[in-house]
Amino acid sequence: MPNVNPTDVNFAELWTAFFIVLLFNYAIISTAFFFSTFNNPKMALVFSFGLVVFFYAIGQFWNSFDENMQSIKYISIFYYSDMSNLLVNGNWGMVPLKIIFLSIYSIGFTVFSVILFNKRDIPV
Repeated sequence: MPNVNPTDVNFAELWTAFFIVLLFNYAIISTAFFFSTFNNPKMALVFSFGLVVFFYAIGQFWNSFDENMQSIKYISIFYYSDMSNLLVNGNWGMVPLKIIFLSIYSIGFTVFSVILFNKRDIPV
């Protein structure tokens, strides 16, 4: 078992990684909310699950693509949730961009969900 001194732990990086994980979870939930506003619940489940799998595949396997398609990684929310560079190397370079992207994505999908839900004609 490794002997870790608490003074060697950088809590700013841990709290930032925790915050980005929370934003990532909110992004997944907002995607599910968006697709749940459609009329057919079965199709909403298929679309939201399919989008999450698509994002995962692109976020994890982008380096397997050709050089001219490497920039496709930027559309995946899984790419922005990767905190290994921050936690292992202490590199804060992409952290503000990740926070901004996940925040805009989550808030955007939540707003679109509310707009679509309010436009639905729900019989009472």
